[in-house]
Amino acid sequence: VRCSYCTIPEFEGLVGNVSKVLDEQKGIKDERRRSVTVSHVTANYPRKKPKMQDFKTVAHLGTGSFGRVTLVQARTQLEGEPKSYALKAVSKVAVIEGGQLEHLQDERQLLMSLEHPFILSLYTTFQDRDFVYFLTESVLGGELWSVIYEGVSMSDPSMAGYGLPVDQARFYAATVIEALGFMHFKGVAYRDLKPENLMIDDLGYLRVIDLGFAKKVPFVTEDEGRIQVFPKTYTMCGTPEYLAPEFIFNKGHDHSVDYWAFGVLTFELVAGHTPFVPPEGYSNMTELFTAIACSKRQGIPFPDDFDRKARGKDCRDLVIKLLQSEPSHRLGNLAGRTDDIKDHPFFKGYIDYAALYERQITAPWVPAPRKFDSPGANDGSQEMLIFFGNQDQFSEF
Repeated sequence: VRCSYCTIPEFEGLVGNVSKVLDEQKGIKDERRRSVTVSHVTANYPRKKPKMQDFKTVAHLGTGSFGRVTLVQARTQLEGEPKSYALKAVSKVAVIEGGQLEHLQDERQLLMSLEHPFILSLYTTFQDRDFVYFLTESVLGGELWSVIYEGVSMSDPSMAGYGLPVDQARFYAATVIEALGFMHFKGVAYRDLKPENLMIDDLGYLRVIDLGFAKKVPFVTEDEGRIQVFPKTYTMCGTPEYLAPEFIFNKGHDHSVDYWAFGVLTFELVAGHTPFVPPEGYSNMTELFTAIACSKRQGIPFPDDFDRKARGKDCRDLVIKLLQSEPSHRLGNLAGRTDDIKDHPFFKGYIDYAALYERQITAPWVPAPRKFDSPGANDGSQEMLIFFGNQDQFSEF
């Protein structure tokens, strides 16, 4: 195991007083040791702890390796409550067998703490014998991936995969950097930025979803009075096309990997493909990682028509400054943090961030209201896996 150390003054220069950080860490650990009270868990939900029978299923939204997601409505709706929710049911058997309990706990903690208009809202969690349930806002406009690669926002879907109009690309990029800036302000590295993890709401704005790889960085531990500071983490995670070079070289990483991924995404929005994967694809993972690792020497492979699509060289300049192999040179990771990105000529003069935050800007594309058939027999139900293990492991939920 490789760990990095820095002095306490160096750490406090990054994140503030060590005692305060330790108190926060201790609070999280203490919370996990006890059965969490209803009032604490439902802080974002106005009712008592819900149960599955409190909801009726409207539609099946998706199925994954750990469970399913359904669109639900409360059987009795209170004034001011959302008309619908997304309910993610996570199999306890799959969580324990996959060694994902700590990740599930972390995702809950982070979602409950990250209240922002461009990050998915978690209202509460609850459980029964076999499942843990995450009750979130319903975001039904589809993935940003479908906008880029299926042309759902285009009058001519055959143009899908050739890049978005630059004003649309700039709007989406601005919402993403607002969300990332907030996460980083909270000390969270997201680590899995990609179009599939960006959902579009009914006003055409993005929501960051799936915090399964998110992590508090830097972090500290205390063992028998000895304080250890870990400014970097070494877990290999994320999606290959968006991985920063420090992942590949196993140098350790922090929140700056999100700025690299943001550079990849910005390129992708304009070009219609990611920079290190040619339109025809790559033959193997080694080829992809070699292209990323060699980008410092070989440069970014911009297509010939990139500046034409971006209506100038500002987007190219932004991408180059984000895709710096050395994290210390990467835009967003400099003294000005995300303000350096927001003040870049690609955004400056085009985006009113106060209006964007309040969702007062008309989005370039607003999805049509989604219609659902009755869930019926094909509602996405899966084989029931009965959990016979220790239920106390899930007391936090």
